[in-house]
Amino acid sequence: PFYEIFLDVPVDELKKRDPKGQYARVESGELKHFTCIDDPYEEPLNPEMTLKTHELAIEESADMLFRMLENDGVLEGAPKLTPPG
Repeated sequence: PFYEIFLDVPVDELKKRDPKGQYARVESGELKHFTCIDDPYEEPLNPEMTLKTHELAIEESADMLFRMLENDGVLEGAPKLTPPG
């Protein structure tokens, strides 16, 4: 099956999380056509799941996703693994 998962995160939060400095390059004018800044972004109309990762811990987001996959039988027969940490 195909699932569309929308990670709904404000642009200001994306800028804070930017490990490559891409948003700084956009703001300086060095990088053009960057999604959500000077190129449009259209949110999905009907995603199967929306995760507001700026409001959820990584573990919470992962748990929600795995729970959906388990409920839908996608992980049927898969070994139960506990993530490290």
